[in-house]
Amino acid sequence: PESALGDEMLTTGGTVNFGDVDLLDMHELTIGANGSRYLGTFIAELSDTATNDGLGEVSWSFEVADSVLNHLPEDPAQFQSYTLSLTDDKGGVVTQTVTLRIDGTNDTPVAEIDTAQLL
Repeated sequence: PESALGDEMLTTGGTVNFGDVDLLDMHELTIGANGSRYLGTFIAELSDTATNDGLGEVSWSFEVADSVLNHLPEDPAQFQSYTLSLTDDKGGVVTQTVTLRIDGTNDTPVAEIDTAQLL
């Protein structure tokens, strides 16, 4: 996919499973960034509520435009972490941290040779 500026979008995602023995509980998901000045967009949603079978799932995704990462050096990697908090309607809470590693690259400089011709 491309960004609005025609830039390549880099994406990743995953799931976090959870269980709740109270089969009729309702669940609410909140997301907290564990830092500031993060790059890209992190989204998470309750993809399976665990109602009726006690097994649930949270799906998450992350995307960032390639051009946003151009300033990052090859080392050290940048880490971004997000805490997913799942609360049921009886006050039970469980948390899981998702940590992303963003590696920069060493973009090689490009030299252009100007040629002049003497007459």
